[in-house]
Amino acid sequence: MRAPAFFDGLLSTAFDVEFDSRPAADRRFDWTVAAILIIGAIIIVSYSSFGKVEFFDDHFSSHFDGHPWHEMYGYLYWFLSSLLWLFALPILVIVLLPGQRLRDFGLGLGDWRYGLRAALCLYGIMVPLLALASFRPNFVEYYPMSDWVRDEVALFADGGGTSHLWPFIVYEVAYALYFVGWEFFHRGFLTVGLSRVFGWYAIFVVTVPFAILHLNKPMPEAYGAIVASVVLGWLAIRTRSSWWGFGVHASVAVTMDVFAVLHQI
Repeated sequence: MRAPAFFDGLLSTAFDVEFDSRPAADRRFDWTVAAILIIGAIIIVSYSSFGKVEFFDDHFSSHFDGHPWHEMYGYLYWFLSSLLWLFALPILVIVLLPGQRLRDFGLGLGDWRYGLRAALCLYGIMVPLLALASFRPNFVEYYPMSDWVRDEVALFADGGGTSHLWPFIVYEVAYALYFVGWEFFHRGFLTVGLSRVFGWYAIFVVTVPFAILHLNKPMPEAYGAIVASVVLGWLAIRTRSSWWGFGVHASVAVTMDVFAVLHQI
């Protein structure tokens, strides 16, 4: 395959709306783009303030003292909060914005044949890298992020019975659901939503806040988030869907946890 044909395949999109390629000085002010950026910033701040484990611990955890899994509830709150702040709320915004369609923000499957192949390929590339990373002590000490879940897995490994494995399973299901909101917000609402004006540059616009949100992660993952944002942003625009990025991101995240706990079993 010739190089130009290869890159045409990587960059061709399923959009039925052309990017606005006119010089910036010739464009009218786009209120929809301004709304996406401002509301997106508000959602990030609000979710970071009210949707995390710390907020649950400060305001709700005392109501669950004595519950068998109460030490994991903060993480379940965090993961499921993303469905409200990063999925349901942006959808409501899109519905309220005049003339906007949900499928123009990556909510559909888009070019699903290409998306499925690309997602499987990207996941296949990541698996051996994750397997190697799992031998790093800071990796095993960080994942799963809940200390209590890690302790329960250790009890299961010591012969404590399958009851100690169920918290890990429930945690991972909620963790996977977390990426529904995470990917739709970053890859659909922001990247695909902004691409009609910024074109492919929307990927790099969104990469900045995406990297900032990974500052509390281990350093290799924080740097890796920059690469991941570019790759998943490309996939979202190329397929016009955020679901394939969700598939990759959720699969990689759960696999990271599985590799980490395997070192304890």
